[in-house]
Amino acid sequence: MKTRSTLGSLALVSLVGLQGCVLEQASRPDPVSPQARSDKPAAPGPSAAERETMEAAARRHVAVIDRLPEHSPAPASARGEDPFGLASGDRADAADRDEATRHDDIWTRIEAGFGLPLPDNKRVRSQYEWYAAHTDYLARASERARPYLYLIMEQIEERGLPAELALLPIVESAFQPFAYSHGRAAGIWQFIPSTGRHFGLKQNWWYDGRRDIYASTRAALDYLKQLSERFDGDWMLALASYNAGGGTVSRAIRRNRENGLPTDFWNLRLPNETRAYVPKLIALARLLKERGAAELNLAEIPNEPYLERVNVGSQIDLALAARLAEMDLDDLQHLNPGFNRWATDPTGPHYLMLPRDKVDAFRKELATLPPERRVTWVRHTIEPGETLSEIADDYHVSVSAVMATNDLHRSLIRAGDHLLIPVGGREGQRVAGAADDGDDRIRLVHAVKSGDSLWKIARRYGVSHHDLAHWNELDEDAVLRPGDRLTVWTDGGQSGGTATGGGEASVHVVASGESLWTIARRYDVDHHQLARWNGIGTDAVLQPGQELIVRAGASRPADTPARQQTVRYNVRRGDSLYTIAQRFDVSVDDLRRWNDVDGYIHPGQKLTLHVDVAGG
Repeated sequence: MKTRSTLGSLALVSLVGLQGCVLEQASRPDPVSPQARSDKPAAPGPSAAERETMEAAARRHVAVIDRLPEHSPAPASARGEDPFGLASGDRADAADRDEATRHDDIWTRIEAGFGLPLPDNKRVRSQYEWYAAHTDYLARASERARPYLYLIMEQIEERGLPAELALLPIVESAFQPFAYSHGRAAGIWQFIPSTGRHFGLKQNWWYDGRRDIYASTRAALDYLKQLSERFDGDWMLALASYNAGGGTVSRAIRRNRENGLPTDFWNLRLPNETRAYVPKLIALARLLKERGAAELNLAEIPNEPYLERVNVGSQIDLALAARLAEMDLDDLQHLNPGFNRWATDPTGPHYLMLPRDKVDAFRKELATLPPERRVTWVRHTIEPGETLSEIADDYHVSVSAVMATNDLHRSLIRAGDHLLIPVGGREGQRVAGAADDGDDRIRLVHAVKSGDSLWKIARRYGVSHHDLAHWNELDEDAVLRPGDRLTVWTDGGQSGGTATGGGEASVHVVASGESLWTIARRYDVDHHQLARWNGIGTDAVLQPGQELIVRAGASRPADTPARQQTVRYNVRRGDSLYTIAQRFDVSVDDLRRWNDVDGYIHPGQKLTLHVDVAGG
């Protein structure tokens, strides 16, 4: 087997297979009102467009995995703790636990728990051959699975389910925690919003339980167990229903029965994607059983817990949590992908998934911090004419979060009053720092251009060149270099009133070919905000050399990574630009711009969308 660092290097030089159909799979049906996914060809391999779409995401996730610490050998029982919060009566029997822990690696444990029939037919062989020819794809998927597989197996064994289900996230998402489909399915188990809510997965501005590894695993396995019971223990039909919906499968069974045809999975007329879906899982299971002969490059994963679910008890800034756990923030967010923002949800869940060797230090440091010190707050003075939604928008928090924090029962506010605004760690320090010498001051960041001098820059912003030199720790006769960034403290009026309210701003010089949308995307802000800050319309034509104010932190705090994915959407009958924009929370103008659409759209047309999967 390849080492972990070798796998990381392999992932960076390999195109990503999309056998999991992450971006192109259709929406998972709501179990209450099932609907079939749109038909797709049952081709075993990914298209070139799919590989290109997923390459960047795979690089990012493998890079994060490469930084995660190795497994801690110390068992949770040695500390008297329960890693997964499963100490209640539903814990597996002690004998079963001993059986599960006797295996040295997780793959042997999974194989030992196989319980599905593994037929060898044309449809299975087609998928088997594709996987066998793309072992680098399985290597990347297995490396991404490293932190999660032990947890998943614990949950599978508790419910007495076949262990093949531990491989299902490879089919669904290739174990990418931020996977997002054009049907709005999210997470490693690919729940659509309605199905997620039905199985108790909370979804709001702060948090999306569909991406929470712990919560979504429990929900997915509960769903699968429910489906198996619905079809009298026939797991082929249960798996098909997980993909296409129980209603779709039941109708296919009824149709065959009425025509005197067999009603097993292999003889049902189902969507092409579903016809390939079950064979993919069977092919993966067969390959795992034959992994020696097939020369699979699976990640070496010990059969021991990697993660521990730690109760925090209150909302906490994720940057602070990372420091307490002595972890990189990106690593923490990779293990806790359910949190959309810079902090956990103020109303819960109040837990974090942490590497077990980080837990003791984290708990020790957390015990010294009362709940009120676990989130950074800014005191905002309400200006005349400001609305609650504008204030929330400026600080990139929700109106409901501001109202809850300040015990407001309606959105009416008065000029001169103060509001407490929850903001992210370093972002909060920057915002608060702008008001150290007065509530009206704004920190601008000026990018030095050829020919600039301290005197010219100071004159432009209406400040003293002595102060400008002092703020940047420069001599007053310092020679500036193009590309240098200087801090300029000024009041709102000096920048034309376009960057009101405390915060950090910078000046962007428009280059040839740039638009509001491309600039907004570069700075990770909304182009409507960018237009408002500069007093121009969203359809304004920009001129090279034009200068725009860009407010930092207005769209996403610097401590939170962008989670934007490109989605390919096939237009369906009845779709319009408006309904598609509403569905994916983007604007019609953006849809037109991304796809060069001037008139109407038609069924079968392919559209490109840039979707913020953590947009709430």
